Amino acid sequence: MTPTTVPIRHSRVRGLLVLCALLIGMLLGTATAARAHTQLASSNPADGATLTESQPAVELTFTGPVLLREVTVTGPAGTNPVSGAATAAGAVVTQPVALTDAGAYAIAYAVTSSDGHPVEGTLTFTYAPPSLPSPTSEPTTPSSTSEPPSAAAAPAAPSEAAADSPARSSTGLSGWSFATGAAVVVALVAVLFFLRRRRTR
Repeated sequence: MTPTTVPIRHSRVRGLLVLCALLIGMLLGTATAARAHTQLASSNPADGATLTESQPAVELTFTGPVLLREVTVTGPAGTNPVSGAATAAGAVVTQPVALTDAGAYAIAYAVTSSDGHPVEGTLTFTYAPPSLPSPTSEPTTPSSTSEPPSAAAAPAAPSEAAADSPARSSTGLSGWSFATGAAVVVALVAVLFFLRRRRTR
C-alpha cells in the first residue's frame, strides 16, 4: 500500500458524502416549494359554522397575495344573497352579502396566487337567526311570524372539493417524505458498499 492510498480513499468518500448531501438538499427544497403554494388559511364565517346574526360580507383569507377570479355565494333554494362586487386586497377577498333567508349557504371561490397557481374551493355555512315572537297569543293563527321547524336547515356537509383538499395535501407530503427517506437510504448503502469494497482489496 502506498502512502497516498488512504488520502485518496478519504477524498472519494468525502466526495460521495457531498454528492448525497446535495441530492437530499435538492429533494427537500423541492418538497418545500411544493408545500409553499398559496391556499386558503381561514374564512369568516368559518367552513361549517352556524350564524345566528347576519353579517355584511364573507371574507376569505389566503396564505399569500391573490388575484381575484370569481366568488359566488348561493343561499337556500338557489337564492343569491350577494349585495355588491367582490374585492381582493393582498391575501384577503371580501364579498358583500345580505343574509335574509334562514338555511344553508355555499361559498365558491376561484383565485390565482402570485406565482400563477390557481386556487379553488367551496365552503358552507348556515344562517339560523332566532325566531321572532308571534304578534298574537293564538298558536293556530295563520298570521304567526314564527318560522316552521324546517326553515332552519341543518349545517350542510362540506363539499366534495373541500373534503378532497386535505387528502391531496396529505398524500403529497407523505410522497415527498417517502422520496426523501429513500434517497437517504440509497446514499448510505452506496457509501457503505464503497467502503467495504475498498477494504477487501
